[in-house]
Amino acid sequence: SESRTQAVASVMEHLRDNGYITGWRDEMYPVVETFDEVSNPVFLIERAASSLLGVLEYGVHINGIVLPENGNVMDRKKMQ
Repeated sequence: SESRTQAVASVMEHLRDNGYITGWRDEMYPVVETFDEVSNPVFLIERAASSLLGVLEYGVHINGIVLPENGNVMDRKKMQ
């Protein structure tokens, strides 16, 4: 997989340098044949370039609420 990763990387870097790929993150994303094979990728690709090859991307987003010290989600005094 390392030789495939290097071959794809050189092409993607060329595309980036010529303005075809924006948002470069230096984040390598695993390309796998099935969802449960993430530990054995076919190759790695820069996440910003993965859509150019039709790679499905998955990610996790976490949202949360931080309560103020008084424990109220909204301070009604500030809303008036």
